[in-house]
Amino acid sequence: MLTIRRQQLEVLRAAAESSFRDSLAEELRAAGWTDERTGMRGVVEALLARAASYGVFLRDDQVRFIGLAARRGETFDLEPWAAAILRDPYRSGSDKLTALETLAAEEG
Repeated sequence: MLTIRRQQLEVLRAAAESSFRDSLAEELRAAGWTDERTGMRGVVEALLARAASYGVFLRDDQVRFIGLAARRGETFDLEPWAAAILRDPYRSGSDKLTALETLAAEEG
């Protein structure tokens, strides 16, 4: 029987989290983004921190948030159309992203 210790689980979790963040950085690079100051990983960290401040915590929703940033710009969340949705305390993170994606698609 295989036994995985807590420390080993933490190493695996950290590796998975690092891989997740690297994949988000790659998505931004593929969209043509560059950032010489902090590197793409720094941009990802900043975007994820902003997503969390709006109650966006699930990985799938974080991917959607990064995708919107890739298409609409790094500060899309500060635009009035997006900010009103993201600051709504009665919506879940997933509901917020669905509403944002719907509006973004309508705008083209």
